[in-house]
Amino acid sequence: MYVLSIANAKRVGYLDEALAYYLIDRPGNTMTAKTEAKIRDTIKIWHSIYNQLINGFELNQIETYIYFLYYEMKIILITESQLPSMSKYHTEILKIMRIMQRYNKILAKYVNNKVVPYNTNSMTGRLIFKGFMNKATYKWVERLYVKLERKREA
Repeated sequence: MYVLSIANAKRVGYLDEALAYYLIDRPGNTMTAKTEAKIRDTIKIWHSIYNQLINGFELNQIETYIYFLYYEMKIILITESQLPSMSKYHTEILKIMRIMQRYNKILAKYVNNKVVPYNTNSMTGRLIFKGFMNKATYKWVERLYVKLERKREA
């Protein structure tokens, strides 16, 4: 929940040295897990962060965090692409996408830039974003995105 810690902080500093080292390939590591449990847990965390941000701050204070939640949504979709079939949490993922559509104008400022790691300013990135933000096409684009990620991973 470091996102909420940063959002609540009066000041934030950056230290350019590692304070912790994670074992990426450790058994049970949720960072590299490709399971429905990871999707379930990430969805719970997503909703918790979203609710705390929306209920604790003015919208203009949390615009960058809204983009973080959009990015987390894409991570959930990438995790789903690593499963052999759609997860049982698919409906929950679509609900998150509908929530993100409320913030289309805020997200557009971040999606249409070239700032690493947010560089989604490719034609494909912009089309995917517009498809996710459209109430008529988001389900279709979500399935397409998962298929594209599966191909990319193969």
